[in-house]
Amino acid sequence: MALYVFLVVAAQVALSAACPAEFHTCQCSDHVVSCTDTAFRSTKMLQYLPPDTTKAVLTGNNWTELPWPLFGESSVEALTWLDLSNNKIRHLHGHTLNRMPNLEVLYLGNNDIFIGSRSETHNISSLHTRIFSNLPKLKHLNLANAFTEDLESSRYVSHIHEIFQESSFRSLEFIDLTGNELSVLNPHRHQGEDHDIFCEMPNIAVAYLMHNDLTYLNVKPQCLQKLSQLRLDDNKFPYLRNEDIDALTSLPLLDVLNISNNPFACDCHARNFIDWIHNNSRAARIIPQRELLTCDTAQPDIFAGRRLVDVETRLLRCPEQLTTRPRHRVSYAVLGVMLSAIFVLFGVVLYYSRKQVAARLLLLVRRSRYHSLNMDAAKLRMHENPSESTEFDV
Repeated sequence: MALYVFLVVAAQVALSAACPAEFHTCQCSDHVVSCTDTAFRSTKMLQYLPPDTTKAVLTGNNWTELPWPLFGESSVEALTWLDLSNNKIRHLHGHTLNRMPNLEVLYLGNNDIFIGSRSETHNISSLHTRIFSNLPKLKHLNLANAFTEDLESSRYVSHIHEIFQESSFRSLEFIDLTGNELSVLNPHRHQGEDHDIFCEMPNIAVAYLMHNDLTYLNVKPQCLQKLSQLRLDDNKFPYLRNEDIDALTSLPLLDVLNISNNPFACDCHARNFIDWIHNNSRAARIIPQRELLTCDTAQPDIFAGRRLVDVETRLLRCPEQLTTRPRHRVSYAVLGVMLSAIFVLFGVVLYYSRKQVAARLLLLVRRSRYHSLNMDAAKLRMHENPSESTEFDV
């Protein structure tokens, strides 16, 4: 055991010795520099990256703002893999990723990148729209949970769209946008613009969009002809619209479509979607665990919680068809509450006024009895002296 520990320590020392002095807590071997959980605060050491480095793993540091260019004025032409994830990155300059002409893999996930205008960032430089424009060979881009949550998602979605428009993604094959609160993919399409972010990625094969707020796709299928895997799980899709189904079924290479863990609303609007899940052979082949997809809500509600493959679409109703009855129920309930409150209030008033009420009732009873006795006496006199009655009548 002691020998094993000695060998491990000796190997780590040897790897550290192979690094430049500025990377003393890192490990270097075979053109790979690995600085994992090193908690660097300064980025000055990056300019001393060995020029023959092909892979740099620089994670677990406190780099809120990166220099530009990242590795100084010298070009790191050998670098093909760069991992900058989990570094608390807040700001990127437009030239930060310059001088990396052969970079193929870039990880920027699990950071706090603030993108927006200068006024939105309180005069602190933010992500420029051309941040990826000098990476012509980039094939793999990981932006999972990369952007800040301090800015409302609807505002930075437009900026992400602009970044993709200005970027050089002609070689990109994989993109991961997991966990960025994206509510739409093409925010300007509804304003008449015909641009699609995926049209900037003609070779995209894998797109991870899970754990966002998407409710529909709105993509151009002609821009996704090489797409083989699309992950849409853990979003907010109530169903897939007809145009989204048509777009997906027209993709010739699509092999995997993950739509699990979405709040599917099984009503009349979802009939075509559920029928597609039921009966389409392509859907059966590309959707993993299709039989486990369930209705989160349903109309009628007897289908809530059921598997989509068990839903009879002919029985589904539209939500608006069921609005009348609940309104009547609510009205009756409100009326009942109001009547109950009135009875309670009446009872309270009656209780606290019971003495006055009793006295008034007693007075009324006495007056009634007195009037009754007078009437009886008058009738008796008339009976005993009919002449008085006749004179009176005349």
